[in-house]
Amino acid sequence: MAAAQRHPGGARGAAAVIARLGFALYAACVDFMLQSARLLGVTYRDANAGMFFVLWPALTAGLVVVVLWQAAVLRGLRRRG
Repeated sequence: MAAAQRHPGGARGAAAVIARLGFALYAACVDFMLQSARLLGVTYRDANAGMFFVLWPALTAGLVVVVLWQAAVLRGLRRRG
């Protein structure tokens, strides 16, 4: 008998734990965005767009700059050493 037929009510065991954890994480992120929107005086949609179209790319670009700077420093140290 297939697993879906044995447990028609949903996932069991590890899959259920992972599903609950995923939902809890998603709910926490949505709550964070709702509170951020409220504090900034914008809609949830605006806050979400700001995060994904402004904040996330800026953070990614900043991290790329950090990695390039670290690579340059390491190159300099290797030349001295």
